Amino acid sequence: MSLAAGISQEQARARRAADLALLGVTFFWASSFALIKGAMGEVSPILFIGIRFALACAVLWPLLRGVEAPGRAWREGCALGVLLFGCFATQVTGLRYTTAGNSAFVTATCSVMVPFVDYALCGRRPRATTLVGVLIAMAGVYLLVNPEAGRWNRGDLWTLGCAALYAVYIVKLDGALRRGPYQVVLYAQLAVAGLLGFAISPLVETPHLTLSWNALRAIAIVSLGATAAALYLQNRYQARTTPTRAALVFLAEPVFAAGFAYLLLEETLLWRGYVGAGLIIGGILLSELL
Repeated sequence: MSLAAGISQEQARARRAADLALLGVTFFWASSFALIKGAMGEVSPILFIGIRFALACAVLWPLLRGVEAPGRAWREGCALGVLLFGCFATQVTGLRYTTAGNSAFVTATCSVMVPFVDYALCGRRPRATTLVGVLIAMAGVYLLVNPEAGRWNRGDLWTLGCAALYAVYIVKLDGALRRGPYQVVLYAQLAVAGLLGFAISPLVETPHLTLSWNALRAIAIVSLGATAAALYLQNRYQARTTPTRAALVFLAEPVFAAGFAYLLLEETLLWRGYVGAGLIIGGILLSELL
């Protein structure tokens, strides 16, 4: 059975194009991890969220030119912006109390949650091969990031909250993009997430920003790549596939992250890491080819 069973060849090509675009999203996310981690001592985390989304707003402003802006698209985009801010805020809070490996693994559980959230909110049943692909890829994530054994701590619980919010975000984004122009939905998200970052930062942390080369480089690259470019690709192309397939593709992020760690930091993987990377790729291909 091919991917196009039950859908036209044109729809199948659109899904494959969307999968490639979403792989680009994971590439941008993975490339930014080391930069964010290195800059946290020089810029407070919630303030960093506000800055990165504000700069993304400035860069993507031209997208709104000539686009009709129905009120519903703005309202749905604003609601998605609240969810998006919640995802970033809970993840960065969790990183204060847990390891990077645990954070990566727990965040990846979002992909397991998405099919159930999609079914609960929209009544869509995922394909069996997609679910099998998700489970295989999740096993690969476990081997690749090697989360520490033992009891969960509060950082892991915060990160689990991030995964749950992102699962809801992926499903809600799918509906909003099918009802309104992606440019409006995207821009409303960026604006709301940026405003929340600036508004909440003084309430939960002592805002600080050191204008060093390290901090400015991280802000520039993360704002342009992991925020503006990544969210542009996700908002433009996710509606061409399903939320569950999108979540499965996002599991490629730790594979890219491992590659960047090797190229930039000369970090190598143990044998289980290579097996894990292979399982992630295999799970994605299983869903794509069957």
